[in-house]
Amino acid sequence: MNFKLGLILLFAGIGLVLGQTANHFPTVENVRLVQRTDGSLIVDIYYNARDVDGDTLLVSVQASSDNGITWTYACTQLSGDIGKIVPGTNKRIVWNFNVDHTRVAGTGFRVKVYADDRKGANL
Repeated sequence: MNFKLGLILLFAGIGLVLGQTANHFPTVENVRLVQRTDGSLIVDIYYNARDVDGDTLLVSVQASSDNGITWTYACTQLSGDIGKIVPGTNKRIVWNFNVDHTRVAGTGFRVKVYADDRKGANL
């Protein structure tokens, strides 16, 4: 056994002895925005959330009105698959845009969906 391989095996063994397992970061994929055409200005945000470890996730949203230069645009009127969720596909967040931003129109809007498994750093 060469020295480098021995160190890798030693560190892997320490992790097993201490009961630590590697945490995998959750992922958010396939984010889609659909603004309803019924005059309500409600925006449906669809996404897929995955976590290899099967952890419950804490999902949050950030919005931009300037094509992603800043991410401070208010989005407080959210419901649906936001906050504490179980990972899965076709999750939906409903954003009551008109309550947050009365009489606002534009084309530079962007949304980021974040998922946190609250497990800390990737070991």
